[in-house]
Amino acid sequence: ISPMYIWGLNFSIRKKALYELGGFHPDSISPAYQMFQGDGETGLALKAIERNYKCIYHPQNLVHHQVPKPRMSIEYFDKRYFFQGICDSYTRIRKNKSLAPLAQEESLSKETVKFLRFVKNRYMKNNSQPVWKTSGTNLDFLKLRFNQMYHAGSRFHQHAAHHKIVFDWILKPDYFDYQLPNTYR
Repeated sequence: ISPMYIWGLNFSIRKKALYELGGFHPDSISPAYQMFQGDGETGLALKAIERNYKCIYHPQNLVHHQVPKPRMSIEYFDKRYFFQGICDSYTRIRKNKSLAPLAQEESLSKETVKFLRFVKNRYMKNNSQPVWKTSGTNLDFLKLRFNQMYHAGSRFHQHAAHHKIVFDWILKPDYFDYQLPNTYR
């Protein structure tokens, strides 16, 4: 299957392939250094696609991932979309080797909207009623809200990338040393 179908919670990679691809880009950065956030396994998958690598899906390799209640809140998804805006900005800058702002008309993908619908109907429950329904929040409002957070994350990252230290960090060939820059001015 395409490497873009592999996400970070349950995959393995040959050590040789990991090194050939230059490893993962930075991910899960502390809030104080959020401008150095990368695109994690997405960046690795994009590099694998460039080299025509294939992935194997093995349905017997399962991980049961428990999602705590706080990660099923509107506030969590606000943060998640903000961080996705940062990650996508990072990807665009690496691809273009220059600042590449998000087009204003770009919005949440169809897959994201389907996912929101799924979460709304299945998991955002409070006394058997979806939290969004009981709080008066509808799906169109959430799409707008999360889209705004996504754009805010992208703008935050684009602004930070004007600083040479951040820009140079984004274009590093690999992060095997994973040493965050000491200075950010």
